[in-house]
Amino acid sequence: MYIPVMLETRKLRITLFGGGSVALRKLRMLEGAYVTVVSQKINDEIRRYAKEVIIKKVEDEDEIKEYIKGSNFIIIATDDKIINTRIRNICENMGKIYNLVDDRESVSIFPSYIRENDIIISFSTSGRSPALAKFLKELTENFTHSLDVIERIRENIEHDEKKRSKFFSELFRDCNFWSYMEKGDKEKAYSYAMEKWVNDYDNN
Repeated sequence: MYIPVMLETRKLRITLFGGGSVALRKLRMLEGAYVTVVSQKINDEIRRYAKEVIIKKVEDEDEIKEYIKGSNFIIIATDDKIINTRIRNICENMGKIYNLVDDRESVSIFPSYIRENDIIISFSTSGRSPALAKFLKELTENFTHSLDVIERIRENIEHDEKKRSKFFSELFRDCNFWSYMEKGDKEKAYSYAMEKWVNDYDNN
């Protein structure tokens, strides 16, 4: 059973085994982390994101241990399943948290996610259907764009938490409000919400 956990990348030291497109995709998500990439072949773009690059095919167990001993997160993304399994086993024996790509038994997974302003929402089907996770992400993206409007509304209505909670509960279920947001008309969305507040709550 997986649980959602958010990590501060700036406090991570990561060893990433692999230098292809999958490794690059993982690396792009790790902005701020100290990432050492170890691979016999390296995608040129990887050099832009990695803090350290080691060009080497890793097979020896002692070498693998040396590369990961100072890291608190390991990503295994080589194109050699035997090597991937060997690194995974070493990580488990050393008590390291790791992500083994395309493995539903991996200790950790990289879910599809949205990061918009201060909203972070992740979507995972525990590896059963990445396409469904992507679809759920697309459905949710419109809601995350509303944070600035919601914050503005909150600042301009009465500071009665019980009343505000009831108001926002109704507003978030109001198709008209989301229709304006979907069209990108934040001003109309804001005006509609404020009118709703005045008519339904301001004098109650």
